[in-house]
Amino acid sequence: MKIAKFAVLLPLFVVACSAETSDEPIDPGQTEDRAPIGKADLTGSCKGATQNHCGGKSTGNCWCDSKCATFGDCCSDKPAVCDGAAACVGGTVVTTDSFSDSTDGKECKSAVAHCVTKTASACPQLSPLPPNFCKDGTVVKGAPKFMPSADGKECKMPNVHCVTKQAAACVPPPSCAGGKMVSETKFQDDGEGFECTTAVSHCVTKDASAPEDSALTIKVDDLQGAHDEMVRRGFEIVHPITDEPWGIRRFFVRTPDGQVVNVAQHNG
Repeated sequence: MKIAKFAVLLPLFVVACSAETSDEPIDPGQTEDRAPIGKADLTGSCKGATQNHCGGKSTGNCWCDSKCATFGDCCSDKPAVCDGAAACVGGTVVTTDSFSDSTDGKECKSAVAHCVTKTASACPQLSPLPPNFCKDGTVVKGAPKFMPSADGKECKMPNVHCVTKQAAACVPPPSCAGGKMVSETKFQDDGEGFECTTAVSHCVTKDASAPEDSALTIKVDDLQGAHDEMVRRGFEIVHPITDEPWGIRRFFVRTPDGQVVNVAQHNG
């Protein structure tokens, strides 16, 4: 559930990653808007004198980023310089995104090139999904998986997920052996000006000596007097006055609404 919250959205921070694996332009001056370039105007190279321009625009008039194939303005040497196509003879280079931890607590995004075989028989032959597959869920197509092919390249395999429609089934039951589960609701920003509610469970230890756990604790200066007053009013004493080994004297009483209250006094 999302709760509307008025907030100023902060700009995205640049992830601290290696420039060679970033999808952003390497050269600081390459800040012009991304727009298609006419194929007749393509000049330049993805390989510079001291560094490549993979992920951005060349010093000429062509691009070396992941969008150039869509716009049709890739530098002619982009496959060899950025995609490793020179080593993929007889195959097709497919580039996917990979994520890894960065040194500033965020993530690095890098491009990974796969040499996908063009020979269908070099890959496992898949059977159609059975009619009853994911009967009570939702089939979601995921990112493709890659596996070695019989001809030394890679097979691009489909990847489908059967997603449950029961949200509660995605929360594993917490383990709280010897304790008591207590739940609360926490809120956190979703980065879009709203908040997400999250159920958080705590495993609270059970009372060491009382027969029941108390809902709250009240500290008093005259424990015996408080005890006598509860008895006079007819309240149930759940746990008698006891000197506990951790330095307090206490008793438990049940209130008219059924709550168990720990009434305590520090010894000494």
